[in-house]
Amino acid sequence: MRNIFGTKFGFTARGLGRIEHKKFDIRLTDSIGKHFWATDNICTNEFGELRLGEDQVQGLISQAVNDRSAAFVVHELDEYTIDTFIDDTFYNQITITSGVGEQICKEEWRGDVIGNLFYPNDGNSHKEGVL
Repeated sequence: MRNIFGTKFGFTARGLGRIEHKKFDIRLTDSIGKHFWATDNICTNEFGELRLGEDQVQGLISQAVNDRSAAFVVHELDEYTIDTFIDDTFYNQITITSGVGEQICKEEWRGDVIGNLFYPNDGNSHKEGVL
């Protein structure tokens, strides 16, 4: 499944047991290979489906953590994947892309202004004082 960055999406898994509690894990992998995990216990419905609405998926993504307490997911305007696991078994992969057909560049500024600037690569860099 492929989604555009910023769009909400739900998740449904079919063919599972009826009215059973399942361990549901997501693993987010950013474009530099860092992994972030979130876990929830979800009960299947009477049709054997595990369903997460848009808000539940968004909540899990926002709770994803890394081994290092100082780490956090940065949406890099590039691409990242979300692997889903039900009861510790791989189920599906979701790819999130920027939807932008251009390469995104990053400049680090360390002077009077300290920060990171992200912009589409059009061949020109953004020099000091020009925004």
